[in-house]
Amino acid sequence: MDVSVGDSLLFIDSRDRVSIAVNQGNYSKKFNVEPPGAIFIPAKAPLSRKSESMVILRPDPVPQYTSLVSSRFTELIPPPDVSLLQNVKKCKSSTGRCGGLTDESFNSQLKQVLRRLGRAPLFTVITLITLAAGVGANTAVFSVLEGVLLKPLPYPKPDELVGVWLTAAGIKNLDDFELSPSDYFIFREQNRTLQDIGIYADDSMSVTGVAEPEQVTGLRVTDGTLPLLGILPVLGRTFTRQDDSPGAPETVVLTYGYWRRKFGADASVIGRNIIMDGKSRQIIGVLPQRFHFLDQDDPAVLIPFQFDRNKTNLGNFSYHGLARLKPGVTLKQVNSDVARMLPVVMTSFPAPAGFSMKLFEDAHIGPNVRPSSAMSSVMSGASSGS
Repeated sequence: MDVSVGDSLLFIDSRDRVSIAVNQGNYSKKFNVEPPGAIFIPAKAPLSRKSESMVILRPDPVPQYTSLVSSRFTELIPPPDVSLLQNVKKCKSSTGRCGGLTDESFNSQLKQVLRRLGRAPLFTVITLITLAAGVGANTAVFSVLEGVLLKPLPYPKPDELVGVWLTAAGIKNLDDFELSPSDYFIFREQNRTLQDIGIYADDSMSVTGVAEPEQVTGLRVTDGTLPLLGILPVLGRTFTRQDDSPGAPETVVLTYGYWRRKFGADASVIGRNIIMDGKSRQIIGVLPQRFHFLDQDDPAVLIPFQFDRNKTNLGNFSYHGLARLKPGVTLKQVNSDVARMLPVVMTSFPAPAGFSMKLFEDAHIGPNVRPSSAMSSVMSGASSGS
């Protein structure tokens, strides 16, 4: 087939082995194209030995050629006018109508793309890394949005769960801080807007008497913390008020992973004792497999605080507060309720040794109860079972 120089650019793909003669003035050159061979048509490109991989071609209606492909020249020349493909698409013999890309032509395109990427490995690596980074970033952002904004908390009536913090208008740069044991006692005893409140803090404990001694992560909680979230154990029970009272027998609840790793998932572990920080504690329960606390590493064990109300002073704002609102209570109402109780805290407990009451009065402590962003990841465990 003889063709002449044209002013258009077209990328097409050969279906069969063809021989093409290209004429440019008095110069003629023949090209053999093996399928799947890409024929490149840059406008007015000079013929030379360096351009033997290119063919200057006028887009005649040639049924042997079809489909848009890629090449190593795409960085140097503009993209083709896709409308030119209308003259070179192979029509379906059964209907006489021209269709889109066939499976055969798509496979040919894919081979050409892979061939081109293989010629430029550095470019290919950079492209893949960029795509991977983009996809990963978008996935991470969506996961956060889904977890924090879209996906409801995995607990009964999650809109009732709130985090309890305090503010101190009288202390510069202290807009947000945790609760103290004195706050916990008064808030739990005298609130009018909460079903219950709990506090918690992470810890580290040594475990001996079972296999090799080890240091494990732990979580200290008040007896109401797990019930607030509807967490039921798969074995045994969780803490009661009696367990959380000073002088009560020492108890411990195991997380599912630690129970499997340390005790081989032995169901008879309930009632056994282990030594933690030199104290013997009775194992009373095992939590569900999907139990996770906040965004921190899973604890191995949970133990009760056992605060002694009679030995509690003001201060020691070191404990995270978690509460559940009574039905129909708003954030404005619960913050007003906490504001009402704060003066009661001040008059119910003494200042610690070496501190004056005026120090706490000048801090102007106020309420800051709000939905906690951390609540979106507070223990993604189910309310029961593993």
